[in-house]
Amino acid sequence: MNEGERGQARLESLTSLRFFAALYILLYHARPQFDILSFLPKEYEFPQGVTFFFILSGFILTYVYRDISSNTERKAFWIKRLARLWPLHLFWLFAAILALPTSYLFPYKLSENDYALALVSNLFLLQTWLANTQMGFSFNPPAWSIANELFFYAMFPLTLWLFKSKQVFLKVLPIVVPAIASAVFVGYAQVEQLPKMCYGLSQQSLIFTNPLVRILDFNLGMILAFIYFKTRDYFQKNSWLNSLIEFFCLCMSLAVWL
Repeated sequence: MNEGERGQARLESLTSLRFFAALYILLYHARPQFDILSFLPKEYEFPQGVTFFFILSGFILTYVYRDISSNTERKAFWIKRLARLWPLHLFWLFAAILALPTSYLFPYKLSENDYALALVSNLFLLQTWLANTQMGFSFNPPAWSIANELFFYAMFPLTLWLFKSKQVFLKVLPIVVPAIASAVFVGYAQVEQLPKMCYGLSQQSLIFTNPLVRILDFNLGMILAFIYFKTRDYFQKNSWLNSLIEFFCLCMSLAVWL
């Protein structure tokens, strides 16, 4: 069993967390359609389930691939990640084109003149770089998160090297750069009074689905993995702390719902 397989075997306990995060996202999309959980405020942050997935992805990849260093290992990592995402994405993209009417392929009224650009950007998972709601959610709307994940994977070897650098300036770049980008985009959205969602540039396309912003979630997951490496021996010797932290997290989760 190689290092990656060993890491995956030890992280099976995170599967249950994936379920709850996926349920969170399902409820977000089902709520307006079926009028469920109407007692919760409309601003309730169900979309944060996606944030959790991005953080978890950064944690798991760092846990499994933290030792890659050679160009051969980096290429193998990229090929493996691309093979996991792109073929399946292409299958569902063309399945959607063949099976669904135009009103479902372009829920945000994409102009016919932009059809070719939308198709090409979706083919290569670049749609979220256009900062355009029509483009980002065309054809297969959930694929926006896959486009972001592909960018995270492309940056992972470099980000890993920066985090492992002995120079503090380099260590903080993976957090400082996307944090600054987030602040700039949020500030611009406020100054220009961009709508939360619209048929063009919006808060959603500029911030929520923007890879330069969402990579902050992924990089925070990487940091959590490094913290885990440094503290796991201590927590293994003091297992009662694990239960205490789990209880605290459960209470915080319940407090959010109340």
